[in-house]
Amino acid sequence: MIIKRKSLPPHIAEALGIIKRKSLPPHIAEALGRKKNVIVTITEGPIETFGTWWDGGSRSTYHAMNLNTGFLGGPDYMDEVRKLNFGHEVRKAIVSPGTAIVVLGISSGKTSTPRLYVHPKDRGLVGGGA
Repeated sequence: MIIKRKSLPPHIAEALGIIKRKSLPPHIAEALGRKKNVIVTITEGPIETFGTWWDGGSRSTYHAMNLNTGFLGGPDYMDEVRKLNFGHEVRKAIVSPGTAIVVLGISSGKTSTPRLYVHPKDRGLVGGGA
């Protein structure tokens, strides 16, 4: 079941971390593409980089975003690597203050809603977040 953000009460959407892209600072919003919404998650923990390979029309890419400039680069990873079948690997990207992990991707051949994982110290820079 797919629920559109506009069908949710505003306080529920915000609690889930679904915010309007235009509510972000312009330099961050530009780096996230053209989707109307962004899912923001406030976390200290590392993010597993799952789905970085093509899988039936779906794929995710993980980037590190400097929250002051909006520039994207490669994330820093923990040393741990988990091997999966068919030669795939899952690594853990580190969420650190001043840097967010951005997940962009394609799901069923369509651009998916961007996800932004932000350290709790940076909550004020992006607004919202669950």
